[in-house]
Amino acid sequence: MTTILYKRITSLFLLLALATSSCDDFFDVNESPNSLTEVPPATLLPPIISTLGYYAYGNFSLYTGSIMQYYAGHRGQPLQYAQLDFRASDTDNSWSAIYSGVLEDAAALQQQATVTEQPAYVGIAQILKANSYLLLTDIYGDIPFSQANNIDEFITTEYDAQEAVYNGIIEMLNNGIENVQADDASYVGDEDLIYEGDMDKWVRYANTLKLRALNHLSLRQPNAAQEFLSTNPLLMESNADNALVPFFDDVNQYNPRYQFDNVSGREDAAVSETFVNMLTALNDPRFLYYFEPIRNGDLEGTVAGNYPGDTQDDSGRERFSRVGLSLAGPDAPAVLASYAETQFIIAEVMQRAGNAAAAQEAYENAVTASLNYHSAVAGGATYPGTGVEIPEISEDDIATYLAQQTVSYSAAANKLERIMEQKYIALYTMPYEAWVDYRRVGDANYPDLVNPLNNRTQNRIPLRLPYPQLEIDLNGVNLQNGPGIPVPNETLVTQSLWWDVQ
Repeated sequence: MTTILYKRITSLFLLLALATSSCDDFFDVNESPNSLTEVPPATLLPPIISTLGYYAYGNFSLYTGSIMQYYAGHRGQPLQYAQLDFRASDTDNSWSAIYSGVLEDAAALQQQATVTEQPAYVGIAQILKANSYLLLTDIYGDIPFSQANNIDEFITTEYDAQEAVYNGIIEMLNNGIENVQADDASYVGDEDLIYEGDMDKWVRYANTLKLRALNHLSLRQPNAAQEFLSTNPLLMESNADNALVPFFDDVNQYNPRYQFDNVSGREDAAVSETFVNMLTALNDPRFLYYFEPIRNGDLEGTVAGNYPGDTQDDSGRERFSRVGLSLAGPDAPAVLASYAETQFIIAEVMQRAGNAAAAQEAYENAVTASLNYHSAVAGGATYPGTGVEIPEISEDDIATYLAQQTVSYSAAANKLERIMEQKYIALYTMPYEAWVDYRRVGDANYPDLVNPLNNRTQNRIPLRLPYPQLEIDLNGVNLQNGPGIPVPNETLVTQSLWWDVQ
C-alpha cells in the first residue's frame, strides 16, 4: 500500500482509533463519515471499507465471540457478554456505524458512480452493502432493508422480513458481480483497500458471500448451496483472494482488537478457557497465533483462558491470555471473507450430498489455508514483554496436523462434526459466522460449549441479539409493527431467526 494511501485513510482512523470513551461500546466512533453525496467515488470508497472492517472485527466480533466462547472477559462489559447478558443499548453504536456509516456512504458511492458512469464502483458498493446486510440480519433477524438509506422518501424505515432480506442480498450480489465486470475498471486503484482494483477478486469475494448466504439457508433450502456450486461460480482459489481490510502499526490506524487489549487501558478482556482447551487437546499449530502468553506474574509466558462468566480479576495480566498477534497485532487485518471459509462451506455441502471424496479434499484445503494464513500474518513474530516467539508453520507441520486422529477427516466417526469443529477454529477471525453455524446445525450444536457462570439465559445460547435502544426510541413504531420491541435476555434464547428452523 502506498504512502499516499496511508495519508488518505489517516483521517478515518483518527475517528476510529480509541474514540471509545463511551461505556456502552468498546470500538465505537463519535461520528461516522457519512452524507458524502457529492464526493468522488475514489474518496468515498476507503471509509466504507474501513468502517465495515472495523466494526465487523470490533464490536460485532466481541459480542458474538463472547457467545461462541472465543473470549471470556473477567470484568466490565467483556464479563457481561461472557455471561450472555446483552442489553438494548449495547449495540447502538455498532448498528449506527453500519447503517449511518457503511450503508449510507455506499448508497452515496453507488449514486455518484452511476452519475460518473463508473460501474465498477457501483458493483463494489453493492457487494459491500450485501456483506453489511448479511452481517446485520444474521445477528438481529428482520431489519430495515428495502427502505434503508433513502432519507428523501423515508424518515423512518419499515422492517423487512429476513426471508425478503436474504432474497434482496442475493439479488444485490448478482447485480454487483455484473457491474464490476461491466468495463475494464481501470479507474479503480489503491483507494480499493481490499483488492486494489482487481475486479476478478471482487467477483470471487461476491460469489463467496453468495455461497455463504445460501449455506446459511441449509435448514430452509437444503439444496441451494449445492445447486449454486453446480454452476461452477468463480470462487476464491487461494489466500491471495481473501477479502482483508488493512490496519497499520501506527497509533491512528491500529487493529481494533489491538486497541482494546493493548492501548485502551481497560484490561478487562481475556480469551476463553473453552477455546484454549480445544486447541491444547488438538496440539493445534495456531495456538500461539491465537493466544498471547500471560505477561506478568508466576504464569508469565504460559497460556491460559478464563472460564466464561468467572470474575477472577486479571487487570495485571497475571492470570489469562489475550487475543494473539495474528488477529490482534497492531497491523493484523480484518477478515471479511476467506478462501478457508469457502472451502469449509464446500466441504460441508459435499458431505451432506454424500460426496466424501470432494468433502475431504475441501476440508483439507480449508485447514491448510487457515494454517498458512496465520503463519503469513504472524509467523516468527515475538510477543512483547515475554519474548515468546511464534513458530512459523511449515508444510510438514500441516501434514502432521491433518494426519492426527483428532483432525483427520477419514478418521472421524462423525465427519460433519469434524468439518464444523475445524471451521469453528478457523472462524476465530469471524465469530459472527461461527455463531450462525452453531445455530443452524440444529441439535448437534458444534462445538460443545460450556454453561457460563451467572449466565442470564438459563444455560442456553442466545439465538439473536436485542434490537438497539436507538431503534426503540427513534423507530419504535416500525419496530413494533415488524419484529416487535426487544424482549428481556431470558427470552432471546427462544426467538429463532427465520433460517434457524427450531
